[in-house]
Amino acid sequence: MFNTNVILKDIILAVCGSPASMQTAKFAILLAKQCRCCLNAVYVVDTDSLSMLVGENIFTKQEACDWELELKNQGTRILSFVKELATAKGVKINGIELSGDMAKELIGVAREKDAHLIVLCGQNSEKCKNCSVASARTEVQKDADCSVLFVNENTIDKIYKGKGIGAILD
Repeated sequence: MFNTNVILKDIILAVCGSPASMQTAKFAILLAKQCRCCLNAVYVVDTDSLSMLVGENIFTKQEACDWELELKNQGTRILSFVKELATAKGVKINGIELSGDMAKELIGVAREKDAHLIVLCGQNSEKCKNCSVASARTEVQKDADCSVLFVNENTIDKIYKGKGIGAILD
């Protein structure tokens, strides 16, 4: 049964460390705070692409393993940073690190958590050029069982730092 007092129960946030992803994280933190819901930050190590690179003889198996370890370490740092941001704003957050295909993993977490929303960086952002989340947008939008929000907010830093919505009107 749907709880009419809750607009959003859980939000899934895809993070990769790109500038667009970090802007999106700040937006999702503020959204979770306003909606009083849990934020689940998800970092996915794209092992599918690493396997493809090995199959195409671009990487050796050892190089792929080294890259995977580096990406996992990066994910741990990124999730820790996003958790710090959320905690500073009083938002309940879970950091989830997974391996596999970005879109499939995000959709899987959303289903597991029975989330109402998946938040991704927007496709119009110049800061999203080399963002691993960008490649998953179309598939997530097509296959997700919940709503998907693309964030293109360039003024989020002013709002996040407490200057309020009026700061974007200046």
